[in-house]
Amino acid sequence: MRSTVLIALAAALAACASLSEESGTGGPRTPSGPAASGTDAWTPGRTATPGGTIDPDPGFPGAAGVPGPRLVFTADGHDFGLQEKNAKVEHTAIFYNTGDAPLEIGKVITHCGCAAALLSSRTIPPGGRGTMRVVLDTGGLAGDRVKRVEVYTNDPTHPISVYPISCTVIADAALDPLQLVLRTTRSAGDVKAHFDVLNLRGDFDLSISGVTVSNPQIRAEVGPIPPGSTEKRGYRVNLTFGPDFGVRDFSEKVTVFTNSRRDPQLVLVVIGSVREAVLVVPERLWFPVMAPGTKMTREVFVYRNDGKSLTITEVKDPSGLFETEKTRVEPGKWKVTLKIHGEVPRQTVRGALIIRTDDPKEPVIDLPFEVPGGGAR
Repeated sequence: MRSTVLIALAAALAACASLSEESGTGGPRTPSGPAASGTDAWTPGRTATPGGTIDPDPGFPGAAGVPGPRLVFTADGHDFGLQEKNAKVEHTAIFYNTGDAPLEIGKVITHCGCAAALLSSRTIPPGGRGTMRVVLDTGGLAGDRVKRVEVYTNDPTHPISVYPISCTVIADAALDPLQLVLRTTRSAGDVKAHFDVLNLRGDFDLSISGVTVSNPQIRAEVGPIPPGSTEKRGYRVNLTFGPDFGVRDFSEKVTVFTNSRRDPQLVLVVIGSVREAVLVVPERLWFPVMAPGTKMTREVFVYRNDGKSLTITEVKDPSGLFETEKTRVEPGKWKVTLKIHGEVPRQTVRGALIIRTDDPKEPVIDLPFEVPGGGAR
């Protein structure tokens, strides 16, 4: 009875995987003041007033003329501070192009549906100034949170500039993880997974009144968090995928009902795949925007998690972008190494590698990938 459970940030998709995310702060701070004095002091529907704050702007940080485009923020990031649930707050970041060539911004990624970013312009001339308005919705957050806003540009030194945003959301309860990614095979036995419902306040007696699952083939059972295995307070929800669930990719929702007026419902998204016998991690590859000549390597592991032998007979790349190498790690596990050494495509390339194995149930595995075009030239 085994399963392979990988808990991720979002990742994906996207990154929201634990209470102290990314460069997290080690757990929720204890709020103070009337808004955090307990459930009885909280008014349903209350939201924090949007701050509309802006980073300091000391002016152009130096004489223009650094070779190539250069993106420089005037601040290292922004902390929205203590916020109630369902607040929408905003902040404006300021940046300059300190280089001697136009700065071209390809895209901005927040890695979370809770945040959005809007640019003043996608082209900043040498010595020019730009702004990035960031809006954060705390509706799905709890405790300390750190998010990464990634700005993809043609800056040859730092093609990805990171602007972190953070906040502490007042909450009675939270899910750990915030999203569950499950990749497993039927050959390993029953498909099982679990997540925890945490009590974030020492003065609140959290209880669960019910759990519903979007797919009736997934059974949920609530119990205590195993003693001695963690310092977390709360409950553990164990999920069992029934025999009729099938072998497929999936995205399901688990809703937990609590006695908290602040957090009456907590929704967990469970995504992933149940395969017949062979597991591929990761199941999809994304690459960042790259400048010409960039050396980029990715590793993919292909294996059976039931201990049986497996052989990869061929790895084929119809796109011709990659150099591929397959290495046997152990009898039932292989590593496939992909290398990009050379010209980055001018247009985004989406495709799939073809991995052939000796497994009779999964002789051919497609590994989707995406390589963005438009790198600096």
